[in-house]
Amino acid sequence: MLVLFIAGLINYLPANIAMQWMAPKNSIINGINGTIWNGNASEAQTNKIYIRDLRWNIQLPKLLLGQLSYKISMYPFNGYLTALITTNINSTIEVTDLEGSINDGVLPVIAPFLGLDAQIDYMVKKAIFDNNIPQKIDGDIRLRSLKILGLSPKSLGNYLIKFSPTVDKIIGSIEGENALLDIAGTIQLDNDGNYLMSGLVAPNTLTPPEISNLLNFLGTPNDKNQREFRFEGKL
Repeated sequence: MLVLFIAGLINYLPANIAMQWMAPKNSIINGINGTIWNGNASEAQTNKIYIRDLRWNIQLPKLLLGQLSYKISMYPFNGYLTALITTNINSTIEVTDLEGSINDGVLPVIAPFLGLDAQIDYMVKKAIFDNNIPQKIDGDIRLRSLKILGLSPKSLGNYLIKFSPTVDKIIGSIEGENALLDIAGTIQLDNDGNYLMSGLVAPNTLTPPEISNLLNFLGTPNDKNQREFRFEGKL
Protein backbone atom coordinates (compact mmCIF):
# COMPACT_ATOMS: atom_id res chain seq x y z
CA MET A 1 0.00 0.00 0.00
CA LEU A 2 2.86 2.38 0.81
CA VAL A 3 4.38 1.83 -2.66
CA LEU A 4 1.02 2.51 -4.33
CA PHE A 5 0.58 5.64 -2.24
CA ILE A 6 4.03 6.99 -3.21
CA ALA A 7 3.46 6.13 -6.88
CA GLY A 8 0.11 7.90 -6.82
CA LEU A 9 1.62 10.91 -5.06
CA ILE A 10 4.31 11.27 -7.74
CA ASN A 11 1.86 10.67 -10.57
CA TYR A 12 -0.38 13.52 -9.41
CA LEU A 13 2.32 15.77 -8.03
CA PRO A 14 1.25 19.29 -9.00
CA ALA A 15 3.45 20.86 -11.64
CA ASN A 16 3.82 24.10 -9.68
CA ILE A 17 5.49 22.18 -6.80
CA ALA A 18 7.69 20.13 -9.15
CA MET A 19 8.85 23.28 -10.98
CA GLN A 20 10.21 24.71 -7.71
CA TRP A 21 12.68 21.79 -7.70
CA MET A 22 13.34 21.49 -11.44
CA ALA A 23 13.43 25.06 -12.78
CA PRO A 24 16.85 26.67 -13.41
CA LYS A 25 18.04 29.30 -10.98
CA ASN A 26 16.99 32.90 -11.68
CA SER A 27 14.14 31.69 -13.89
CA ILE A 28 10.57 32.98 -13.70
CA ILE A 29 7.66 30.65 -14.50
CA ASN A 30 4.03 31.73 -14.29
CA GLY A 31 0.63 30.13 -14.83
CA ILE A 32 1.68 26.55 -14.03
CA ASN A 33 -0.99 23.86 -14.31
CA GLY A 34 -1.21 20.06 -14.52
CA THR A 35 1.20 17.52 -13.07
CA ILE A 36 4.91 16.80 -13.27
CA TRP A 37 4.11 14.28 -16.04
CA ASN A 38 1.65 16.31 -18.11
CA GLY A 39 1.49 20.04 -17.55
CA ASN A 40 1.80 23.53 -18.94
CA ALA A 41 2.93 27.03 -18.04
CA SER A 42 1.59 30.25 -19.51
CA GLU A 43 5.03 31.90 -19.62
CA ALA A 44 8.63 31.41 -18.59
CA GLN A 45 11.79 33.49 -18.71
CA THR A 46 15.44 32.65 -18.06
CA ASN A 47 18.71 34.14 -19.35
CA LYS A 48 16.82 36.71 -21.47
CA ILE A 49 14.85 33.93 -23.21
CA TYR A 50 11.07 34.45 -23.04
CA ILE A 51 8.69 31.56 -23.74
CA ARG A 52 4.90 31.44 -23.99
CA ASP A 53 2.50 28.52 -23.65
CA LEU A 54 5.03 25.89 -22.56
CA ARG A 55 3.59 22.34 -22.56
CA TRP A 56 5.22 19.02 -21.67
CA ASN A 57 4.36 15.34 -21.48
CA ILE A 58 6.88 12.93 -19.93
CA GLN A 59 7.06 9.47 -21.51
CA LEU A 60 6.86 7.13 -18.50
CA PRO A 61 7.88 3.89 -20.32
CA LYS A 62 11.26 5.41 -21.30
CA LEU A 63 11.76 6.70 -17.76
CA LEU A 64 11.65 3.11 -16.55
CA LEU A 65 14.51 2.39 -18.99
CA GLY A 66 16.66 5.14 -17.49
CA GLN A 67 15.85 7.81 -20.10
CA LEU A 68 14.10 11.10 -19.40
CA SER A 69 11.99 11.58 -22.52
CA TYR A 70 9.28 14.18 -23.01
CA LYS A 71 7.24 15.80 -25.71
CA ILE A 72 7.41 19.55 -25.54
CA SER A 73 5.87 22.52 -27.30
CA MET A 74 6.41 26.23 -26.75
CA TYR A 75 6.38 29.66 -28.38
CA PRO A 76 9.82 31.24 -27.92
CA PHE A 77 10.72 34.64 -29.40
CA ASN A 78 7.30 34.86 -31.12
CA GLY A 79 8.14 31.67 -33.00
CA TYR A 80 7.16 28.12 -32.09
CA LEU A 81 8.81 24.79 -31.35
CA THR A 82 7.64 21.20 -30.95
CA ALA A 83 9.91 18.21 -30.34
CA LEU A 84 10.50 14.95 -28.50
CA ILE A 85 13.54 15.36 -26.24
CA THR A 86 15.37 12.45 -24.63
CA THR A 87 18.23 12.65 -22.13
CA ASN A 88 20.31 9.48 -22.28
CA ILE A 89 22.39 7.77 -19.59
CA ASN A 90 25.60 9.08 -21.22
CA SER A 91 24.27 12.66 -20.75
CA THR A 92 23.74 13.24 -24.47
CA ILE A 93 20.45 14.85 -25.50
CA GLU A 94 18.54 13.47 -28.46
CA VAL A 95 15.94 15.65 -30.18
CA THR A 96 13.55 14.07 -32.68
CA ASP A 97 10.70 15.43 -34.81
CA LEU A 98 11.83 19.00 -34.21
CA GLU A 99 9.62 21.49 -36.03
CA GLY A 100 9.07 25.22 -35.69
CA SER A 101 10.31 28.68 -36.58
CA ILE A 102 12.16 31.65 -35.14
CA ASN A 103 11.32 35.17 -36.28
CA ASP A 104 13.88 37.58 -37.69
CA GLY A 105 15.69 39.64 -35.09
CA VAL A 106 16.31 36.60 -32.87
CA LEU A 107 19.39 35.07 -34.53
CA PRO A 108 21.62 38.10 -33.71
CA VAL A 109 20.59 37.66 -30.05
CA ILE A 110 21.24 33.93 -29.68
CA ALA A 111 24.20 33.68 -32.09
CA PRO A 112 25.71 37.16 -32.58
CA PHE A 113 29.03 35.66 -33.75
CA LEU A 114 27.40 34.61 -37.05
CA GLY A 115 26.69 38.18 -38.15
CA LEU A 116 23.45 37.06 -39.81
CA ASP A 117 19.72 37.65 -39.40
CA ALA A 118 16.77 35.75 -40.88
CA GLN A 119 13.51 34.05 -40.12
CA ILE A 120 14.42 30.41 -39.46
CA ASP A 121 12.09 27.52 -40.27
CA TYR A 122 13.33 24.11 -39.15
CA MET A 123 12.19 20.55 -39.71
CA VAL A 124 14.73 18.17 -38.21
CA LYS A 125 14.20 14.42 -38.01
CA LYS A 126 16.93 13.90 -35.43
CA ALA A 127 19.65 15.87 -33.67
CA ILE A 128 22.07 14.76 -30.95
CA PHE A 129 23.78 17.20 -28.56
CA ASP A 130 26.67 16.69 -26.15
CA ASN A 131 27.44 19.59 -23.76
CA ASN A 132 25.18 21.78 -25.94
CA ILE A 133 27.33 21.06 -29.03
CA PRO A 134 25.51 19.35 -31.94
CA GLN A 135 27.01 15.94 -32.74
CA LYS A 136 24.53 14.90 -35.44
CA ILE A 137 21.78 16.65 -37.44
CA ASP A 138 19.42 15.08 -39.97
CA GLY A 139 16.95 17.55 -41.43
CA ASP A 140 16.34 20.88 -43.15
CA ILE A 141 16.70 24.49 -42.03
CA ARG A 142 15.37 27.38 -44.12
CA LEU A 143 16.66 30.94 -43.79
CA ARG A 144 14.03 33.39 -45.02
CA SER A 145 14.93 37.02 -45.82
CA LEU A 146 18.59 36.43 -44.99
CA LYS A 147 20.59 39.54 -44.11
CA ILE A 148 24.34 39.94 -43.60
CA LEU A 149 24.61 42.38 -40.71
CA GLY A 150 27.09 45.19 -41.08
CA LEU A 151 27.01 45.07 -44.88
CA SER A 152 23.45 45.82 -45.91
CA PRO A 153 19.96 45.99 -44.36
CA LYS A 154 18.55 44.53 -47.59
CA SER A 155 17.36 40.92 -47.67
CA LEU A 156 19.33 38.48 -49.83
CA GLY A 157 16.31 36.16 -50.24
CA ASN A 158 15.66 32.64 -49.01
CA TYR A 159 18.13 29.78 -48.59
CA LEU A 160 17.94 26.11 -47.65
CA ILE A 161 20.44 24.14 -45.58
CA LYS A 162 20.05 20.37 -45.87
CA PHE A 163 21.86 18.34 -43.21
CA SER A 164 22.70 14.67 -43.59
CA PRO A 165 24.09 12.49 -40.78
CA THR A 166 27.79 11.59 -40.89
CA VAL A 167 30.17 9.78 -38.54
CA ASP A 168 32.63 12.40 -37.26
CA LYS A 169 31.15 15.76 -38.27
CA ILE A 170 27.98 17.50 -39.40
CA ILE A 171 27.81 18.50 -43.06
CA GLY A 172 25.05 20.47 -44.73
CA SER A 173 24.55 21.80 -48.25
CA ILE A 174 23.55 25.43 -48.83
CA GLU A 175 21.42 26.47 -51.80
CA GLY A 176 19.19 29.36 -52.77
CA GLU A 177 15.38 29.27 -53.17
CA ASN A 178 14.28 32.12 -55.44
CA ALA A 179 17.15 34.03 -53.87
CA LEU A 180 18.88 37.22 -54.95
CA LEU A 181 22.16 35.32 -55.19
CA ASP A 182 23.21 31.96 -56.59
CA ILE A 183 25.00 30.02 -53.86
CA ALA A 184 26.61 26.59 -53.90
CA GLY A 185 28.16 25.93 -50.53
CA THR A 186 28.53 23.71 -47.49
CA ILE A 187 28.50 24.13 -43.75
CA GLN A 188 30.60 21.84 -41.56
CA LEU A 189 30.54 21.47 -37.78
CA ASP A 190 32.90 19.19 -35.88
CA ASN A 191 32.32 17.56 -32.50
CA ASP A 192 34.15 20.38 -30.70
CA GLY A 193 31.82 23.06 -32.06
CA ASN A 194 34.13 24.47 -34.75
CA TYR A 195 32.13 25.53 -37.81
CA LEU A 196 33.07 26.36 -41.40
CA MET A 197 30.80 27.81 -44.08
CA SER A 198 32.33 27.96 -47.54
CA GLY A 199 31.42 27.88 -51.19
CA LEU A 200 30.81 30.00 -54.28
CA VAL A 201 28.39 32.89 -54.75
CA ALA A 202 27.38 34.79 -57.89
CA PRO A 203 24.76 37.40 -58.86
CA ASN A 204 21.75 36.35 -60.93
CA THR A 205 18.98 38.12 -62.84
CA LEU A 206 17.25 39.02 -59.54
CA THR A 207 20.30 40.61 -57.95
CA PRO A 208 19.96 44.41 -57.49
CA PRO A 209 23.03 46.59 -58.15
CA GLU A 210 23.62 47.39 -54.46
CA ILE A 211 23.88 43.68 -53.65
CA SER A 212 26.15 43.01 -56.64
CA ASN A 213 28.45 45.76 -55.39
CA LEU A 214 28.70 44.05 -52.01
CA LEU A 215 30.18 40.98 -53.70
CA ASN A 216 33.27 43.03 -54.52
CA PHE A 217 34.29 42.58 -50.87
CA LEU A 218 34.82 38.88 -51.65
CA GLY A 219 37.56 39.53 -54.17
CA THR A 220 37.99 38.79 -57.87
CA PRO A 221 35.43 36.47 -59.54
CA ASN A 222 36.34 33.42 -61.59
CA ASP A 223 35.46 32.97 -65.27
CA LYS A 224 31.85 32.09 -64.27
CA ASN A 225 31.52 35.32 -62.27
CA GLN A 226 31.58 33.33 -59.02
CA ARG A 227 33.36 34.44 -55.89
CA GLU A 228 34.55 32.30 -53.02
CA PHE A 229 33.22 32.88 -49.49
CA ARG A 230 34.44 31.42 -46.23
CA PHE A 231 33.27 32.01 -42.64
CA GLU A 232 34.60 30.04 -39.70
CA GLY A 233 34.48 30.14 -35.93
CA LYS A 234 33.42 28.24 -32.84
CA LEU A 235 30.00 27.86 -31.23
